[in-house]
Amino acid sequence: MESETIAYFLTVAECLNFSEAAERNQISQSSFSKAIMRLEKDLGVRLIDRSKHPIRLTPAGKSFYEDCNRIKPLYLDALKRLERYTEKRKVRALICPKSYAYRAALQEYMQAYPKDTVEFDQSSVFSDVVDMMLHGHYDFCIAPKPMVIPPTLKYTELYSDAPYLLVSVESDLARQDSVSFQDLNGLHFYESPFSWYLIHELMRYFDFTPQSIYPDREGTEAHLVKREEVIHRVARGDAVSIYCGRDVSVFNDARIKFLPIRELRELPVVLLEKTGTNDLPEKAQFRNWLQQSLESYVCPLLK
Repeated sequence: MESETIAYFLTVAECLNFSEAAERNQISQSSFSKAIMRLEKDLGVRLIDRSKHPIRLTPAGKSFYEDCNRIKPLYLDALKRLERYTEKRKVRALICPKSYAYRAALQEYMQAYPKDTVEFDQSSVFSDVVDMMLHGHYDFCIAPKPMVIPPTLKYTELYSDAPYLLVSVESDLARQDSVSFQDLNGLHFYESPFSWYLIHELMRYFDFTPQSIYPDREGTEAHLVKREEVIHRVARGDAVSIYCGRDVSVFNDARIKFLPIRELRELPVVLLEKTGTNDLPEKAQFRNWLQQSLESYVCPLLK
């Protein structure tokens, strides 16, 4: 029985969704399901009741989840104590969205500071970054600023950005210089992974209802859509899309207009971390480097 498999079980026990749990752990749903089945076989009990929708824990699963949660802090503390015996200093980070620019920046950071290691996970699920920071073992999270930040987390702004509605220049909306969320009612949206989760998060906090959003549900299908396909669909007038400006500023397509959203003029990228934790030298160094350097790795602001 591996600690990684226990972590898989804790994730699915918390969200009760195999697809979402697999996404959080950055493995395929098929591999994730097989890992949980192996765990159940090793333990000799059924942990997940798959006959219900949504899935739920069996009585044995609830008991095991409660015991694992009691043990988890002790296990994480043990790992931290072991770090003093290693020569390398470690920082754990979560990245949202999945970004080549962020990965390149972190690789260069480790080249500049060879005594430090940055272990990072990637996620497209913008709506879950706060929960993942609160319940995960991350020191930091690099992400657009969440709509609500609880007092148990603090943030440092890394660089400015804003959301935009992408429309065809042939659209009636293209005659406007900006849009309101109310203008988005009844529109057809076409989104790639991060923008799919972004628009659903915005719908939670702002009062608008699209006619449709493709893909119509999260899962494998949603993660097959690429930005280039979205740009093409928008340019043809098939749909509209919401993106953060720096994610699409490289697409200089004369057939598309980028409209600011009046109620949300800013959506900066921030560094989230828990309050009340020790500011170890490696953490302070990592934070300072990101503040000074990360913006140089991403695309320029839309103008």
